[in-house]
Amino acid sequence: MTRAEEVHRELRAALLAGAFPYGQRLVEEQLAERFETSRTPVREAIRRLEGDGHVVRDRAGGVRPNAPRVSAM
Repeated sequence: MTRAEEVHRELRAALLAGAFPYGQRLVEEQLAERFETSRTPVREAIRRLEGDGHVVRDRAGGVRPNAPRVSAM
């Protein structure tokens, strides 16, 4: 497992657990510190999370947690 995959897994779990409030900007530098890595794996993880719909890019270029989707089954 690559470092980017580890960061993706850990960041996804944190997002799903509500560790980051919806609307709060996710800052690469702070995430890199939190996961004790460089910004490159964080950037890759964020791209994957964006593709999965867990985060959204705002007009200013920042990334924020996406609001949870509720679906009826």
